Amino acid sequence: MKYINKINAAIIITIVCIAGCTKKFDEINTNPSLVSEDIVKIDGLFTNVLANSVTGTFGGRIAVMINYLAPGDGGFPFIKSDYSGFYNGMYTSFLINLQEVVRLSEGKPELSNKNAIARILSVWIWQNLTDRFGDVPFAQAALPVDQVVLQPKYDTQESIYRQLFADLKAATAQLSDASDKDSYGNADILFNGNVASWRRFANSLRFRMAIRVRYVDQALAQENISDVLNAPLIGDDSQSAKLLSEANATASLGYYNPIRGSIDNNYTNGLRFGFTAVELLHTQGDPRLPVYFNLSVLGSGWRGAPVNISGEQNQRYPTDSLSLIGDYFRVGQFRYNVITAAEVSFLKAEAVLFGLASGDAQSLFQEGIQNAMKIYGIDQNEINTFLASPAGTLTGTNEEKLKQIIEQKYLALLFQADEAWAEYRRTGYPLIWIGNGTNNTNGTIPRRLVYAFNEYLLNEDNVKEAAARLSDGDELTSRMWWDAKPGLPYQHPRQGQFPPETW
Repeated sequence: MKYINKINAAIIITIVCIAGCTKKFDEINTNPSLVSEDIVKIDGLFTNVLANSVTGTFGGRIAVMINYLAPGDGGFPFIKSDYSGFYNGMYTSFLINLQEVVRLSEGKPELSNKNAIARILSVWIWQNLTDRFGDVPFAQAALPVDQVVLQPKYDTQESIYRQLFADLKAATAQLSDASDKDSYGNADILFNGNVASWRRFANSLRFRMAIRVRYVDQALAQENISDVLNAPLIGDDSQSAKLLSEANATASLGYYNPIRGSIDNNYTNGLRFGFTAVELLHTQGDPRLPVYFNLSVLGSGWRGAPVNISGEQNQRYPTDSLSLIGDYFRVGQFRYNVITAAEVSFLKAEAVLFGLASGDAQSLFQEGIQNAMKIYGIDQNEINTFLASPAGTLTGTNEEKLKQIIEQKYLALLFQADEAWAEYRRTGYPLIWIGNGTNNTNGTIPRRLVYAFNEYLLNEDNVKEAAARLSDGDELTSRMWWDAKPGLPYQHPRQGQFPPETW
């Protein structure tokens, strides 16, 4: 893994090459001269997609929606909005450009590892996209300019997932340790072109996706878990997929710690946590509490604001009374996590708990907690004390044990808002207290994002067909294919009581 500041020059060169193809979707689809093989350098193109797709996972509206950040940072996250930025950018900035890397490296034996790695990264981006919206254009999207479909059909999420599983399996098998294969080297700012690391990442991603679908298709989940359980997986934090921002950049240069950006711009709303993380850490005596948080400006203890509050509720949580993001996150360099060893341990624990793998769920649960705490330098004695407490011991029914696993995963996924949101929708955990603010969701956390407004202008028939397949139509409350667990959403035990704090 290399720091992002080592590849700025490559990115700048690449941006010059690809600016035309990312600025306007119609142009790239109608003018092949915008990008030609003689000017595209696949290493720089790959770096640009990798850097921007990973750094784009931090914060924003989804982080507020899942209550990582206080509501002042995202207004009312339960109101239908135009998500064109979320939607269009995934295609025009990431998938189209990454497909060029795949196309330009295809059929060239010396570039087979570069091709496989680009395909693995593509699966991660596609999964993020479909997990936000549900059915999306897939088979007819991100095609070469001479094959473009201007009004692509929306594929079902089930068909997309099945193809992504197959693509991951094939790309992983294609990875070779042979010395005659070209490497991305420093252009790969995640793993420095290390094939073993990409193999572990691909298998761990496949494991994540398999657990994601277990409520809707246990056989599909079992098939893929069985394939990867004995294959190389991310096992300790030195193997985690993580990207470090530049240490000393200014916000205007990009690849910058987003929390430092809030501090430097005196944007106080970006420095406050939500209620859910504070509640879990405080009530369980978690030693990460003073690492994740500083005391509020008013010194009023550990306090976070619930999601979607307004009016009198909001008045109880003035920003100066809320706990601040801790010093750990305020340094120049920020760590963007993609998949960590902690997450893989929690995936294994859940698989064992529900009969999809053999092993000891309790030891894997504690392994996940330990891996997560070590990221933040928690003293081993404090870790041992926590593991010996009730919070470190799985108890009760399998459903109660799952709740404990997902609560710890939520804390480990800090600032991986998309992934935490997906896990909440899939399992119902953690239990999140919700305010009475304006909403289009009957007061519940959204199950998906609505389609980009411009799709109804440019691709009307196909987007309407996709919307008609959804349970509630193109609404925030519609459940996507893998969102199949009965009885969701669950309510926080103090829902309806205000304030929700008990300390």
